[in-house]
Amino acid sequence: MTGTDDTSMDLTAFQDTACTYFDDERGPIHGWYHVQRVEALADRLRNGCGVDERTVRIAVLLHDSGRAREDRGKIAGHAAWGTRKARRLLAERGVDAERIDGIAHAIAVHRYSNDREPETAAAKVLCDADN
Repeated sequence: MTGTDDTSMDLTAFQDTACTYFDDERGPIHGWYHVQRVEALADRLRNGCGVDERTVRIAVLLHDSGRAREDRGKIAGHAAWGTRKARRLLAERGVDAERIDGIAHAIAVHRYSNDREPETAAAKVLCDADN
């Protein structure tokens, strides 16, 4: 990915934003602890594979951002909602379009029940780590 300013890809800032989508009532199954477990597993899966770390980590941080809304019946699918939300958030932070597309694709296809196949290495890592 070219042209991305690393300041727009500050992982701590994305982590701070991502954790606001989770509340204590989600518990360990699909709460913030789940994101942390997926992140640890994704790091192990991507090591040595040439997969872009920042793309994977941001996709992991944001992949279940709509889960609580879906569980409460406010949205139909958290993957689609999370994809739209991630696109807006990333664009606001000046992330280049190619990386936005990669992160958005990974979020959109992270659930095997979506009937969509991961087409990139980053998406495959997220799918495997999440499932």
